[in-house]
Amino acid sequence: MTTIHNDASFYSLLKENDCKRWNPKSVQSFRNALKINTSVEHGWLIYNNFGYNMQYLEYLQKQINELNFYSEVIPMMIYKNYIIYAMSIIEALFANLLRSEGL
Repeated sequence: MTTIHNDASFYSLLKENDCKRWNPKSVQSFRNALKINTSVEHGWLIYNNFGYNMQYLEYLQKQINELNFYSEVIPMMIYKNYIIYAMSIIEALFANLLRSEGL
């Protein structure tokens, strides 16, 4: 049996150690937030990936908000991923809009 010790010398990246379990919003809740035309080319792919990418952005934001970074590299990589995924969402939604309008 494993015992948990409340040892102040334990090294943690968390800013606050409140031990609350975090769960992301469901993928379906993100999908339901937008009306995506699934009848156009790649419409279902955009619909499915939108929810997953939004959930990943939520996870990245959680890291930004709650971790102490003792290196400059880690936060820059998180910000980089955040920008890449956010732009991919915008690009996919814009492409879906153009295809829906026949452009």
